[in-house]
Amino acid sequence: MTWRPAPYIRAALFCALFLPAAAVPSRGSNLVEFTPTFNLTGHYNDNLDFTPTDQVSDFYTRISPGLSMRFNLSELTIYTNYVYTRYQYSGESDRNRDYHNFVINVPYGLQVTRNLRIEVENRYELVPINVTLPEEQPDNLAQRNIFTVGPVWDSRPARNLGLTAGYEFSRVDYTSSGRLGDDYYGHRFYETLRYDFTRSLSFFQTNSFLLRYYSRSPDYRRFYPEAGFRADLGRRVTAAVSGGYTFDKTGDDSREGFVYSVTGDWAPTRNVDLRAAFRQRRTVDIQGLPYTEQFYELLCRYRVTKKLVLETYGRYYDDTYRGSDYRRIQYRASLDYRLNRWSSLNSGYVRNQTLDAPTDEKAVSNRVYAGVRLSFGTY
Repeated sequence: MTWRPAPYIRAALFCALFLPAAAVPSRGSNLVEFTPTFNLTGHYNDNLDFTPTDQVSDFYTRISPGLSMRFNLSELTIYTNYVYTRYQYSGESDRNRDYHNFVINVPYGLQVTRNLRIEVENRYELVPINVTLPEEQPDNLAQRNIFTVGPVWDSRPARNLGLTAGYEFSRVDYTSSGRLGDDYYGHRFYETLRYDFTRSLSFFQTNSFLLRYYSRSPDYRRFYPEAGFRADLGRRVTAAVSGGYTFDKTGDDSREGFVYSVTGDWAPTRNVDLRAAFRQRRTVDIQGLPYTEQFYELLCRYRVTKKLVLETYGRYYDDTYRGSDYRRIQYRASLDYRLNRWSSLNSGYVRNQTLDAPTDEKAVSNRVYAGVRLSFGTY
């Protein structure tokens, strides 16, 4: 993996510009807070390549030391985080990988006026190369650097009315040779309007216009207006319903159609959370052919004790276009046990499965893991 110092240079320049001008700690906090972390997890996967035949299984270890820092200044707060990750295989040594994740951002923005702030972030992160493969496969990960900056306007014209609008410039660079053609710079304009009828019911409306100029691939643009309602149906139940219309264009290929979603959060007891989501996108391409993308998600979290948490998660994804139907199911079960203030144990099981036809194209992978997390710091 080629090391690219661009995000760290930007981070250093950003700190050099802003820290001297505002290097005064905010009241009641330290000037600098830091948290060193360490993660060690062992994995076993019975199908590393997520293929229907010639399956390869192996045991691998994920080692991740890291450091988080927060600068509490009089005018703004700066957050930074760095994590080094090493994937070490016991049998397939050619699959060993090293990754570097780095983030620097201003969580609340640089406040220019009462309503106007400038948000800045530089993120060096891991992303999947192929979205049809399991996202957590080390061979399916690539490094990318994202730099974003732009003004955000927040105001409340009336007691029950809130308005947020902004512009964002972004620059994205990939370090993987398989994704270099996806490097781009782009612009995003957006606004969100929220009106509270009561404490329990609110209406929201958003508009988002996106432009991306790729280094090799065709340019991409999208306009997406959406509106919906959010309701608190009781002390432990919330739900949201929204719908919109999307206009997408990549080069000479364009699609348009409806997008709608339903989400809900139900906490039947103080120790149990149930979350469900459904989202569907129906569009037609430039030739008038239909395209449907939808997914269902269900999550259950059970806090057995203050230290022990059990979680199960299921996701069904369906993508239908031009007579082909790609369907995938992911199931995950995890256990997290906090030993003390600084350490916790975690383990789990993850299953990915495709439901494509014909049968010889179906793939299944099962992964089990167990590990320990350490965190020492002030936040």
